Amino acid sequence: MTEVHNHEPPVVAPSDEGRHPAGEERLWNESWYFDVADPARGWGAYLRLGLYPNRDQTWLHLVVAGRDRPLTVLSDDRAPMVAGDELAPRTERWSARLDAVSALEAFRVTARGTGERFADPRAVFRQEHGEPAEVDLDLTWTSTAPPYHYGLTTRYEVTATVTGTIRIDGETVAVDAPGQRDHSWGVRDWWAFAWCWSAGTLDDGTAFHLSDIRLSGGSTGFGYVVAPGGKLTPATAISATEALDADSVPTGASLAIEPGGLEMTVEPVALSPLLFVEDDGRVARMSRLLCRYVTSDGRVGSGWSEWNLPPVQAPGA
Repeated sequence: MTEVHNHEPPVVAPSDEGRHPAGEERLWNESWYFDVADPARGWGAYLRLGLYPNRDQTWLHLVVAGRDRPLTVLSDDRAPMVAGDELAPRTERWSARLDAVSALEAFRVTARGTGERFADPRAVFRQEHGEPAEVDLDLTWTSTAPPYHYGLTTRYEVTATVTGTIRIDGETVAVDAPGQRDHSWGVRDWWAFAWCWSAGTLDDGTAFHLSDIRLSGGSTGFGYVVAPGGKLTPATAISATEALDADSVPTGASLAIEPGGLEMTVEPVALSPLLFVEDDGRVARMSRLLCRYVTSDGRVGSGWSEWNLPPVQAPGA
């Protein structure tokens, strides 16, 4: 297992919910991630807003995925940089707004625009286009545990309950399910190293999170377990191992978190690929998967796991 050197996580201040002064690095980034996974319906969604001020870019990824339904993606990594302190980017194709309703307690996210629907999710890796799809999201993440700040980097994770609605081409989905959100600021180099990130909630109310950061000189990790009722215990060790198919997409995995001996098998439910192409031709392929988790003692849960696998060379580069 990978030791976690974060036994006493830094305190997250309410002011951390907003934007931070940018560093000078080209790949300095500030991002907000919002996940939800409904175990009863076998579907999930997430939205990521990323700001790259030194590239003059705003990135938006909005995804709805699930068992026996097409993948819906609204993705843009070339929008102009958002000015000012508000988090309300807008283009001709989409708009979004992020509001900390009550810092560290409730965060509302709205977004709408024209995305694409894919019968074969792997078409995203092939840089193909799908059928147009109208997406409208209005969700609120309400914290169910204290925020967990990583050591070594400026980033925190929050376990939450998610409520609201999602509409896709006239279909309205009422949302009331477990979720996760995170906020990070600093250099975000998608092409530098690999990682596995996971967050989910079990049927007894236990929630968990882990990150296995795979650097060239070894690995480091972060994570926690939240007991029913909201008590968060930072991880002292984590592990994540996966099996990959010919496209390097995980077909299953095993996760473990100490203390407490939480061991899980990971069963992918739906794939949401992301492809990040750098200006020099390098490509990072991320497999983000809506998952079912089964613990060694028989509990079952749902959530999202992702594997970032860089770098490869872009076709024709």
